[in-house]
Amino acid sequence: MTEVQVPSEVLAFLEEHQTLMLATTSKNGLPWANAFLYVNDGATLSFWARPNSTSAENIAEQPTVAFAIDEYSADLREARGLHGRGECRAVTGEEIARTAERFGQKFPQLSRGQTMSIMFFSITPSELVFTDNRETARTTTDDEFGANFHTRKL
Repeated sequence: MTEVQVPSEVLAFLEEHQTLMLATTSKNGLPWANAFLYVNDGATLSFWARPNSTSAENIAEQPTVAFAIDEYSADLREARGLHGRGECRAVTGEEIARTAERFGQKFPQLSRGQTMSIMFFSITPSELVFTDNRETARTTTDDEFGANFHTRKL
């Protein structure tokens, strides 16, 4: 898997935001979506889930996931977001402590304690698309419904 090159403005976007919407599928192809708090180390995204949750069970069966991190704006010219897909795996060993520390730094309001009742997961993106309408907002033509979004594949 080739590493996705992530520009500094996308890394800044990741640092500024807190939640991602994660889409998983079961081995039978049943989709599931759930929102999670996340931290990042570069483009690698980490979150936690209960081991018996639908998301955790789906990841064990099918590690390819999709995700979106959106910034809502009533003014579409201000819309920004990141979506992509990648391989998701359970975090193990000493990496658990490093991930828990990153969560403590980003979310100081989280209670500290044992991580035995949860699992940390890490997503290594294989495809990323960044949307940023702030400087290049476009409107549609007169006969076209909706709005155009300025996106670029990374």
